[in-house]
Amino acid sequence: MSKHRAGGKFTGSHGSIIEAAEAPVDAAARLFEVSKIALGRIERVVVKKQRLKFKETPAGLEVAVYGQACVQTIHVYTTDREKVIRIMTAAF
Repeated sequence: MSKHRAGGKFTGSHGSIIEAAEAPVDAAARLFEVSKIALGRIERVVVKKQRLKFKETPAGLEVAVYGQACVQTIHVYTTDREKVIRIMTAAF
């Protein structure tokens, strides 16, 4: 179900990533405006529709990625929130 990301812009002890988050997170990691990505916990939930949900934070964005049977929260540290939202949404 999950894969791993580590090194480079990825930080933290949790390196697992759900399948639905792979393409958007990889797209964000390629951006110059993104300095760090912290992968959060994976929780099993009933998901009606796969989607991305963005919330602005002082350091960037908190992104909730809803996959087929779980949700993962990802923190993206960026200087350009709008560009990151656009790129991640297009990659999703």
